[in-house]
Amino acid sequence: MISALLPTMPRLTLLSSDGESLSAHSSITTLSPTINRQIEALPINEKDSILSNKSPLPIAKVVSRTLKYVIEWCTHHKNGDPNEDPNDVDAIPEWDRQLVKKMENSDIVNVILAAKHLEINELFLVGCKAVAKMFEYETSHNVNKRTSEIRETFGIVNDLSPEEETKIKEETEWIKFNRFCEHCCDNDCDCREHFGTAPFPLMTLTDDVIAVILQQLTTALRLRGRVNKRLKESTFQIESGTTFRIKELSIVPGESDWDDEPDSLTIGLASDNVEGILRKIAQNSTVDNVTVTAQDASQGSLSGLIPLIISIPSRELTMQISQFVRDFGPTLWELSDDSLYELVSGREFINLPDVPTDLTDTGLYRLFNDMECAQISLRRIILNASHPLVQKLLRLIGITFTHETWTSTREDVKIFSAYFARYLVIGPSMLITIQKDGDLIVERQNEDGSLPAGSCFRRPAVQENSIQGIVSDFTALTVAYNNS
Repeated sequence: MISALLPTMPRLTLLSSDGESLSAHSSITTLSPTINRQIEALPINEKDSILSNKSPLPIAKVVSRTLKYVIEWCTHHKNGDPNEDPNDVDAIPEWDRQLVKKMENSDIVNVILAAKHLEINELFLVGCKAVAKMFEYETSHNVNKRTSEIRETFGIVNDLSPEEETKIKEETEWIKFNRFCEHCCDNDCDCREHFGTAPFPLMTLTDDVIAVILQQLTTALRLRGRVNKRLKESTFQIESGTTFRIKELSIVPGESDWDDEPDSLTIGLASDNVEGILRKIAQNSTVDNVTVTAQDASQGSLSGLIPLIISIPSRELTMQISQFVRDFGPTLWELSDDSLYELVSGREFINLPDVPTDLTDTGLYRLFNDMECAQISLRRIILNASHPLVQKLLRLIGITFTHETWTSTREDVKIFSAYFARYLVIGPSMLITIQKDGDLIVERQNEDGSLPAGSCFRRPAVQENSIQGIVSDFTALTVAYNNS
């Protein structure tokens, strides 16, 4: 294999399609499967000649100007990117951004096509993300391009019919872009340098490349970016076959809004067609966090919307519903054993401290068992549970509290008491927290031994909380073991 020879062959010579020989670090064979296969397919004498840097390797379809950028990128990334933030997969690393900034529009197009041809996927994505950024202004705060400015940026002729434009406007009225550039921006805004420059030739790219570019946009920009028939069709194809990602979805009283943060959406219960918006999100989106807030029943009704909200695939669901809404508002939904698993399906975190529940002890016990055995993905659930319900749940687990004495049929139970809560450590991975305000919290620790982010048990002095931290920080109460 070529990779085994890399330590002894630090340089290769690549021959561009226009005949220029260029020196490249040998790691390019690892970053480009195309180049790797090309070398592997050669007769052994030709392969040895190329690997010993005695003869060049021809690279088809890539001219020298473009190949220089590809080599520069691969050289910088030969050991990965030390400046890349692993928590921000959507961002363009700073070094890559500066490299793209040096390029002409034609260079960006050619680098995208070369990276696609050479199967250098990370470089291909960098190019696509850079083009996607052209749908908005690059500023210290989000400034959006109007439809006419998007067309100007890419030299696009409007071929939409009046009917199509009207339909697009109706479909995107709920997206409240609150910042448009008035060309009087601060020093961080690059709008002036974009005006007067040649349009980026987006329409010269193939449909599959355009589709990848559109996938890098926020959902709002993708919907607003349907400025001609081809982009409209590409967006439709993406919506039909791709799941959008929304980081934060907030459902609140009042009107809808698109937050300053990318892919953070606020839907107001007083807005028109709330049901249609939620149904669309449920059909083709996944959401990191869904939060439902209703503090005043007069500001919008949750009636009939709860099942639709639950059907939205999300990692975390939080419902913050005031006592007034619970008592008098038309929420028309209570959590029961039957609805519990529909709610839990696919989620890691569920926070329902204010939601009325009709759960039984057997329903909660089944959930606890499935969490403990990792049969479901749920890591934490917060419920407002009555004291008798909690007692019944603990009894099914094998824990009782009578005559000021804790008794357990399980030997792996430890109980700790704090001013505001009781912690019950059950087995190696489960934690039940009973708070004085009535909340019941059931958590399963992560595989690395830490508790899930945002755990109710917090230790300010350390970065990660853990069940072991509870054991070390508190003195355990006496628990009598009873196996009868």
